[in-house]
Amino acid sequence: MMRLVLLCVLLGGCVTHVPALPVTPPAQLCRDASLRSGDFCLPVQRVEKLLTAYPLEVLNVQDAPVGVSNPLKVRLSIKESPAGPPVLLQVKWKPSASGGDGFNNTPRRELAAYVLQRLFLDPADYVVPPTVGRCFAVARYAANFGSEEDETFEGAGCVFGLMAYWLQNVTWDDVYDAARFERDPKYRRALANLNLLTYLMDHRDSRKSNFLISSDPKRPRAFAVDNGLAFGGLKNPVTIFGARDWSDLFVSRVPRAGIERLRKVTRAQLDALGVVAQYQLATGAMTRMTATANLDREEGVRREGTIVQFGLNEDEVDAIAERLAALLANVDAGRVTLF
Repeated sequence: MMRLVLLCVLLGGCVTHVPALPVTPPAQLCRDASLRSGDFCLPVQRVEKLLTAYPLEVLNVQDAPVGVSNPLKVRLSIKESPAGPPVLLQVKWKPSASGGDGFNNTPRRELAAYVLQRLFLDPADYVVPPTVGRCFAVARYAANFGSEEDETFEGAGCVFGLMAYWLQNVTWDDVYDAARFERDPKYRRALANLNLLTYLMDHRDSRKSNFLISSDPKRPRAFAVDNGLAFGGLKNPVTIFGARDWSDLFVSRVPRAGIERLRKVTRAQLDALGVVAQYQLATGAMTRMTATANLDREEGVRREGTIVQFGLNEDEVDAIAERLAALLANVDAGRVTLF
């Protein structure tokens, strides 16, 4: 039994059924009347704004069906305008460890993965769904989530965590299909973009449930939905049991457009990954603010007075630069081909 439990944790293949709850349908979320309930829809910029710019009402909290860091599946009601109907979304929520970082619960790495993709992908091609940091006042957290949590940062009076949009109409079955990669140009682009990102960030948790593909054949999109083990550190040994290693670049071809954008990436752009989110602490809240100079390049979470920064440390940024240089060298040598 203990061996079975270990395999479940490593491979992410043991699922607890979580009942589906009503959410805003694709036609309304994407503002496209032609979309049906089973069609894929992800208006990245709208969802990101919904999760950051408006008050959230927590309607329902459940244990997520998979995940080893105790994530929750949360249903939200969000009002974009006083007159309009609320938007109903589901998100994955993970409260942070005290101080903002912990083993396999690293908001800074999840946020960095979301930002890194912007260097070579447009929002319509993002492979990490909208991911933001939020902080709930301690009393509100207890009322909404049904658990008593201490404040994450001393003096903030709130519980900080990671909130990521819960994708609809996706599956983890057959994410990589070599035959489809050859015959389906849209799928090829989606899968290659995903693999480019997992390679660049050295994704170290190749559990099956961390990678998803849209079940809508007309709109193939591929995603990495748990990026806490990336940018260095420990590696989940699931590849020993036959799982695909997403830290490798295993696709046979990659998009020319993405490579050309990556050629233009500067060291200053990579260094900017050192501060992917910055907050001002206030009583019962952490307010998102424009990033300032990196307070400490050797650390991933830094605090100075009421300012808290999340980002990659210098070694992690150096590792991205090395992987990018190796990728471009392999393209120039013809070892990686383009389409």
